[in-house]
Amino acid sequence: MTTKIEAHERTIGDIFSDFYQFEIPPYQRPYAWEEEQARELLADLLDAMDNRNVSGGLYFLGSIVLVKPPSEAHARVIDGQQRLTTLTILLSVLRDLTTDVERRIERRSYVYQKASPDKGLRERYRLVLRERDRPFFLKYVQARTRRTIWLTPRSWKAVKNVSRKIQGSCGINLSRYQKSGETRSSLF
Repeated sequence: MTTKIEAHERTIGDIFSDFYQFEIPPYQRPYAWEEEQARELLADLLDAMDNRNVSGGLYFLGSIVLVKPPSEAHARVIDGQQRLTTLTILLSVLRDLTTDVERRIERRSYVYQKASPDKGLRERYRLVLRERDRPFFLKYVQARTRRTIWLTPRSWKAVKNVSRKIQGSCGINLSRYQKSGETRSSLF
């Protein structure tokens, strides 16, 4: 079997689309970004969006290395899981803060793919973490809705280290976007 290495530029909207379903293999380390890294990524994205005349609306997210057959959506993540996980958290927070129903449904599509028999698509989450991290991430990030209550600091102590880190990043992104509202037109 011949392995082909390719490089492509993609928008965040392209990355979180029907063309990709990311899976974090079990041998990958758990989510490890602390508050500082999540803040830096969010600040960089906001800066690129706010300074379109300088950046052209572009932001170099960094390389994401995948093992992916060209004709399939399934992709194993070799490098880039911290960024993909943090972006999923950010997109989930944007979804939850959106008050307009149509925009909320659109933003949900970046995290979750609804089944479409016409397109031959089955329902799935766009990012699947390692087996042992998956239940927490699904419950508190991906499947969360505006009516769900965020974990309290007291309950943070009851979950594993990865859970605290994921929840901490959610809190950072949530507070920043609550301040900025929905004034930025597009991240994609």
